[in-house]
Amino acid sequence: MARACFFSFVCRVVVAAHFLSELYDKINRFSYWSKQVEKSSLGLGDWSMMLVVGLLGVGCTLLVLGKGLPLACFCLVLFQVPTSLYFENFYDQMDSLSAVGGVLAVMFLSREVGIVRRQKKELEYLSDININGDSFSSASGSYNTL
Repeated sequence: MARACFFSFVCRVVVAAHFLSELYDKINRFSYWSKQVEKSSLGLGDWSMMLVVGLLGVGCTLLVLGKGLPLACFCLVLFQVPTSLYFENFYDQMDSLSAVGGVLAVMFLSREVGIVRRQKKELEYLSDININGDSFSSASGSYNTL
């Protein structure tokens, strides 16, 4: 179980590496990127960059921690898709598409692993009840499982 948790953490960090490097770049070259956004047809340079840093910060933090993965996925995809469409060439768009795919894969695989773990715990609990001869209780009374 500990090995699976460690593997899951490493996978999330590897997927987050793309977005962490984007966050580092956007913070260190904030004024440059703000001017680039201002020059584009989008306008709103500083406001857009604050939004970008916020989306990347929240998304990367949640992704690495493994908490709130749907929100992390939403933040990172919301950052990556418009960025790719407006500012990247075809090759970089394909690179970004793979990063988005990685985020989606982590989210869905983590959900599946969570479901399997819950099912395993339920089965262990039910098998303990059968082995120990305990009873189920319900609103109308208790039922002996033996």
